[in-house]
Amino acid sequence: MVNVNKLVEKMIENGLPIEKIAEIIWGDKLTLYLKISNYDEISIKDAERIVEVLNLTKVEANAIFFA
Repeated sequence: MVNVNKLVEKMIENGLPIEKIAEIIWGDKLTLYLKISNYDEISIKDAERIVEVLNLTKVEANAIFFA
């Protein structure tokens, strides 16, 4: 289960607006909202892209994606 609170926290810490991060990763912000609201799953490919865009460490990624 994804720790959505930690994910959003890291997005905010990144300094880019959440909408911009969503566009970089998925192309639109609606997809982000569907995924963090658990209407759609975050795939491994999504997680890899999030780690790359947010420059997460392994510890941070594990805390978010393996909560």
